[in-house]
Amino acid sequence: MDRHDSPLGLPSPDGIDWTKDIPDTDHVQLFRSTRWESSLLGPLESWGTALRLYTYQIFADKRPSCVYWGPQQVAIYNEGFAIAADGAHPFLMGHTFAEAFPEICDDIMPVFETAKKTKQDCPVIEIPLMIRRNGFLEETYFTGNFTPLRGDDGQVQGWYNSLTEMTRQKITDRRRNMLNMLAVLPEGCTSLTIGSHFIDCFRTNSLDIPLALVWGTDSNPSSTQSSRKLKLLASLGVPEGHPLVNKHGSLDSEEGLYPLLRKAGTNPTTSPCGPEFDGVEWEGFGKPSENICVIPLMNAGRSYGYLCIGTNPRRPIDDDHEQFMRDLASRLSSSMAFLVSLEESERRQHSLENKLAASEHHIRYMADHLDIGLEHLGLDGKVLWANEHYFEIIGEKPTNEFSKLRLPFKDHVLEEDQPKMYAAWKAVLEGVTTSTTEFRMKRLWNPPFGSPVPATVLISAVPYMEDGEIKSIMACMTEVSRLKWAEAWQARAAQEAQEAKRQQSEFTDAISHEVRNPLTAMLQLANSISGSLEDYKGKNTSAEEYLHIIQENVEAAKTIMFCASHQKKVLDDVLILSKMDFMLLNLSPSPSQPLDLINNAVKMLQANISAADIEMKVEAHESIADLGVSWVMCDPLRVTQILINLLSNAIKFTRLEHHRQVTLRYGASFEKPRNCLKEGLAWASTRREHEDATLGEEWGDGKQIYLCFSVTDTGPGMTEEERARLFNRFQQASPKTSIKYGGTGLGLFISHTLTEKQNGSMGVFSQPGKGSTFAFYVKVRQADPPTPSTELTLQSTQELVLRQLDNTQALKVVEDTAVMKEAEAVQERKVASSPQIPQEPTTLPEVAYHVLLVEDNLINQAILKKQLTRAGCVVYVANHGLEALETLRRADVWEEAAGAGHKLDIVLMDLEMPVMDGLSASREIRTLEKSGKLTRHVEIIAITANVRKGQVDCALDAGIDAIMAKPFSVSDLLETIKTRLGR
Repeated sequence: MDRHDSPLGLPSPDGIDWTKDIPDTDHVQLFRSTRWESSLLGPLESWGTALRLYTYQIFADKRPSCVYWGPQQVAIYNEGFAIAADGAHPFLMGHTFAEAFPEICDDIMPVFETAKKTKQDCPVIEIPLMIRRNGFLEETYFTGNFTPLRGDDGQVQGWYNSLTEMTRQKITDRRRNMLNMLAVLPEGCTSLTIGSHFIDCFRTNSLDIPLALVWGTDSNPSSTQSSRKLKLLASLGVPEGHPLVNKHGSLDSEEGLYPLLRKAGTNPTTSPCGPEFDGVEWEGFGKPSENICVIPLMNAGRSYGYLCIGTNPRRPIDDDHEQFMRDLASRLSSSMAFLVSLEESERRQHSLENKLAASEHHIRYMADHLDIGLEHLGLDGKVLWANEHYFEIIGEKPTNEFSKLRLPFKDHVLEEDQPKMYAAWKAVLEGVTTSTTEFRMKRLWNPPFGSPVPATVLISAVPYMEDGEIKSIMACMTEVSRLKWAEAWQARAAQEAQEAKRQQSEFTDAISHEVRNPLTAMLQLANSISGSLEDYKGKNTSAEEYLHIIQENVEAAKTIMFCASHQKKVLDDVLILSKMDFMLLNLSPSPSQPLDLINNAVKMLQANISAADIEMKVEAHESIADLGVSWVMCDPLRVTQILINLLSNAIKFTRLEHHRQVTLRYGASFEKPRNCLKEGLAWASTRREHEDATLGEEWGDGKQIYLCFSVTDTGPGMTEEERARLFNRFQQASPKTSIKYGGTGLGLFISHTLTEKQNGSMGVFSQPGKGSTFAFYVKVRQADPPTPSTELTLQSTQELVLRQLDNTQALKVVEDTAVMKEAEAVQERKVASSPQIPQEPTTLPEVAYHVLLVEDNLINQAILKKQLTRAGCVVYVANHGLEALETLRRADVWEEAAGAGHKLDIVLMDLEMPVMDGLSASREIRTLEKSGKLTRHVEIIAITANVRKGQVDCALDAGIDAIMAKPFSVSDLLETIKTRLGR
């Protein structure tokens, strides 16, 4: 066909610019201005439907993407791909792959053919590309794929190439591998040869280290920093005879790189590459480094040398580079410190051996004063002589019987290390000059923290020779328990830190997904709802069609509620976790009845229970009656929060089972009730010891007692491996749990922390296919029933607990109901009717209250006024407390109005407002009542998000009658008004 005809044979109607819907950017302008009529694809208006759709797709794709169309692979690409194309951009637009990338054409053409032949995606893994960004040519790696594209005729006519940058992962892995190699010291390595080991490892990663020089310092740790002698141990990329190759020198010298080393001091420094590096044979890319990094090799305040390296000329100096330098400094410093310490220890041992050989008097004198165990053994293994410290190390006393034993030391060595001990003894008897071995003792050593561990000793043994014949064995013994413990602790700490970082990264990803995913649906559904009326304006729409629109909007609104509840639960968990981290989670005790706490929790989850068709049982243990437990002093909010967490989990994991039953049992004990609960419970380990909360004055002086609860379900149960992951931060029983049941892995962690806060604990018993039992107990005090004087505060506290928990659960019912429908489809169960979902009624009840709404947020003010007016209320508004007082002066409650003002029944008061806040306005209203300026009591309901116990108490003290915690529904507000007014 002619090159100007449509590739699909479907020309566009004249005069229609199909590219106008593409967002207008500079890159899209480039696309439009390309002379397509001169390309193999022809003018834009001649392009077929398939090619147009793929063009739309690449400009909508956030990834670097390109479409290659036609047998010659003509390119159309988005702005992200322009960066990856580098020098080929903008020439690539409208030209073939072979024209734009001749240097890699032979390598990539088979990929095109494979994708076309197999009609499947063909990946290209971590392809290296040099991209000009950040002002220089940068080393990058991309993983991409070539996906075959079909035209309107159904045949493969093009390829979709999308890229994902893997640069950071690739380079991080490369650097990590090199660091791991550096940690493995070759056999026979010394402080003088370790430089060669470093260079050998650097050669495996010459891209990041194109130049390196390693210096060692003298072995005298008392030398001053400036006078310390340096020796060049090894170099990479510096030819022999170059001025930088200065074998020996002093740090205070002005020659070579010594001024640069002196300037570095004790911290890694990065400086621009100077002229002194001319003539260097750069490794890696073969290009000079832009910067030179000097790394002092320090350990425990002691200098062991310096490392000077050239940086990667194709990578920026960023946080990753700085971390790489720190890792290099740590790894090299540790290795050099280890070797120097070992050599110094060996030199000390040789010195001692020489002195011991010189004179028995000297030997005994030194043996009595050195912190080293010494022994002289016969060839039969019996002790001929040993110093006092030797006996201290093995934990024995010098006796005649002891000297008759053969190798008495063996009885104090762990059985696992005894074969190693016998091998060392045999080697010395066979004439090995020196045998140095580490053994673990049966004696325990107490570290600075942690559990006791077996003591570790380092033994060096030498044969004593006379006339070429072995006469006896001499050995010295040093306890290295602290050193071995420090090495193990450091390795364990590094591993734990790495694991914690990995878990936190996975948690961050999970939170991002759990919050962003619903947000997308909410925005789309909201747009659908807001535009539904406009879509049908001016159309001849029947009542049935309007009903259908309403039904669709109701379903969309339910889904938005579902998404919102999901996000709120995630945020609630994160906020609680944050309070735990900063020790801001306090207990607020008040008199409560255990059965009320249980009934409240079950009531708030009743819709979920009914929707899942679960049989719910509540059973009281006989200990409740035996111990006379009726009223207790506890924190009802925290106890109920734990119960809801456990019940929610039980419902979630039981709803898909054939037999669905959840049983909640509760009891009491004067002792810690671990032995009173279900046998076989695995109790969570204690993470933090807490002070006895019940000793506080606000807990009263009732008898201390433990309340215990257990929740048993008929869910799928757990394996031992899954149980081991419970109660950990950011973790669920199994990675599949989040996929199947949802969640962030914080619920049980928070519940366990709350039980510890209340001097309790949490345990679990579970078997695969047999359900699970979660149990916990908290420490409380027995209490007397509340007196009438405390009824108001107690009632307000209980209402607050219910409202705080109920607000969390109200939307959650919608979430679980939606999930129930999926479960019903999977299980092929039919439910007679949908469960009742607590939501705002479509038509509010007609009432006739006269309300003063005091709210500074104009949007909230307008919305609440509109909803109250719909319900039949007469609403007056004020923007702050001062305006509210002015409005009262015009009402019928004002004395001077003599009943002639407008009617007023109740005041809805926001607390945080400009000019005059809600608490100040409420105090002023109560003052006016006492002075007689107001003819009767004016009911005040606070509408606020400040609902901590201290804030609630402060509001009640200011004269407020009731609290409505935000968010709330208008129907709940009207019910509260009705309760307060008694009508």
